[in-house]
Amino acid sequence: MVSCTLCHGRGSVIKRETCPTCNGNRTIKRQCTNCGGRAWLETFPLETKCPYCDALGMMTVDCDTCNGTGGVPVEETCPDCQGRGYRDE
Repeated sequence: MVSCTLCHGRGSVIKRETCPTCNGNRTIKRQCTNCGGRAWLETFPLETKCPYCDALGMMTVDCDTCNGTGGVPVEETCPDCQGRGYRDE
């Protein structure tokens, strides 16, 4: 028996798959934390456009699930050794 060269004896390999939260886009839309999604700030005596979201009420931020990479690691059984961690020679 010889240690598997693909998984190095672990029996599993890590693959990257598209992030299910952002669909690989790396960013997501969130309610603006500065204006609370209202798009305008109440500044007596006037209302002013929120400078953080440009009066959209939403902000584009890095995806929390993939940390802005667009992919997530997924552990799978090694295809070379079928999860045993070794191969018969």
